[in-house]
Amino acid sequence: MQTREAFRSAQRRLAATVAVITAGQGEDAVGITATAVTSVSMDPPSLLVCVNRAASLHAVVAATGRFRVTYLRADQPEVARSFSGGRPQAERFGSAGWRLDGDGGPALDEALAACVCELEEAVDFGTHTIFVGRVAQAETGDGRPLLYCDGVFGELAA
Repeated sequence: MQTREAFRSAQRRLAATVAVITAGQGEDAVGITATAVTSVSMDPPSLLVCVNRAASLHAVVAATGRFRVTYLRADQPEVARSFSGGRPQAERFGSAGWRLDGDGGPALDEALAACVCELEEAVDFGTHTIFVGRVAQAETGDGRPLLYCDGVFGELAA
C-alpha cells in the first residue's frame, strides 16, 4: 500500500468529534463537515481548522476573517451528512434549525457546543489551509458528542 493510502486508512481509524465549520451570512452562508478541528491554546483561547482550498468555505473565511465551529450531538448525524459534500450550500442549511444571520457564521440551534472565531493566522500546507482562530464567543448545550470513525457515525458508550 502506498504511503498516501496507508495514511488515509490509519486516520480513518481515529475516532473524532464531528463539527460543522460555517462562515458568511444569509445567501452567502457556507459550511462543511469536519473532524480536523482542535484546540490550540487556552491563552488566548484558540482553535485550528483545516480547510481544503477548493472548498467554498475557504474563500469566505479568508475574506471575512471569521468562522464558527459547531460541534454536533450524537443525534445529529443527518446534519453531518448534509454538510459532507455533494449538496448545494443553500440545501445544506435546510437540514436542521440553522440561523443564517449568526455572528461569525450560521448558528445551529441545539448544538453540543459552538465557538465563534476571529482569524488570527492562515498557513497553507498541501491541499489545505490551516486557519487559526481566536475564540471570541463560546456556547455549550446538552447531549453527547457525535463521533466519526472508520466511515461510521456513532456515540460514546454509557
